[in-house]
Amino acid sequence: MTEIIYNDDLKEIQFSGKITSFIFYSQFFEALNLHYKLNGCNRIPTFSFECVEHFDATVLPNLIGIGLIINKIHGVEKKIPLKFARISSSKFLDNAGFFDNVGEEKNFSEIINIDGFKNEVIKKQGLNLFDFDPRQLGFYNNQHIQKQYNNEHKVHVYNDSSYEYYKLFSDPDIKKENLDTFLNAVRTNKFNDLKPFIEKHYYNILYREKRPLNEVKIILNVISELVCNSILYSGSICAAMLQSKDNKTIISVSDFGVGFEYSFNLKPNFEYLVFKAYGKIENDNLKKYLLIFEALNYSKNKNRANLFTLLRYVINNGGKMRIHYDTTQVVFTSNRCSKCEDIEPIKCSRCLLNNKSDDQLISPVRFFKDIFQGVHIEVELNF
Repeated sequence: MTEIIYNDDLKEIQFSGKITSFIFYSQFFEALNLHYKLNGCNRIPTFSFECVEHFDATVLPNLIGIGLIINKIHGVEKKIPLKFARISSSKFLDNAGFFDNVGEEKNFSEIINIDGFKNEVIKKQGLNLFDFDPRQLGFYNNQHIQKQYNNEHKVHVYNDSSYEYYKLFSDPDIKKENLDTFLNAVRTNKFNDLKPFIEKHYYNILYREKRPLNEVKIILNVISELVCNSILYSGSICAAMLQSKDNKTIISVSDFGVGFEYSFNLKPNFEYLVFKAYGKIENDNLKKYLLIFEALNYSKNKNRANLFTLLRYVINNGGKMRIHYDTTQVVFTSNRCSKCEDIEPIKCSRCLLNNKSDDQLISPVRFFKDIFQGVHIEVELNF
């Protein structure tokens, strides 16, 4: 049975079966909230992965984010106790670098190609979020008959750079009419800094003989843009994973910060065009929903690869794209959306809302009871 439940006797959030993105959003927060309802904030919950058969790649960035959020509740000195068994799902987490990212901090070197020259960069890895015994890693049961994981399928963490962006808004030496120019310069510099790392981390996963190089470059640019936006605007780290196997490519990019509205409100002369089309909005879920389309509408008018570029690519090339913000998730599929001659965010918002179903699993619009702060983007492409 696939489920995420809370066991109050053991003070454990227990994961079992095949943990998909949908299971995570629909069950995890109910279990987490039950723990705090019964125990208050004095007791940190234990996570048990002992009965997990499989983790979807889309879930890994969000597991890191949950660690960050619980860390803020209990303080940096307390880590989440983590239990796992020597089984294939643990091997996947280990191989994907999950334990490296949530364990104790350590330094490592990475060779990055910048302007045709190889550079050694010393980086820190390990957020000190989970408490586990690293000696348990390795020697997995039946590992000799398991399908080998691709060593390049890693979850990567990119550090928050929001301070250098948001401090410009209060800089007395910058005139309001020049603010956009300074903000764009910071964004461009951060994008250029990130791009060599994105290419190093994801190029070999994307590149296949049957896939045109220009498509690989489009996807790499989009990932760079998504990560850049996340670490500039969110006030949190960004975690990202890309996996390509069995004729399916999965992209998952998550931040755990302030969300769309905060950064929109700070942008000079930003106009809420989607909200204007709806009039007065009092329902909070609908507000979150429309903010997702404000982000798409805003990115549509930018002359660079971005969130809207990715959506258009998904619709034209077969696949799915899910955007989650706080309590709300919007699901785009090529089967549904390719029937439209053009992608207009305002029209799309009405179309998907009209097709909302009470069955969350098949609905293009999902309103969850519990908040998962930040912006979380998942893409599935059929190649």
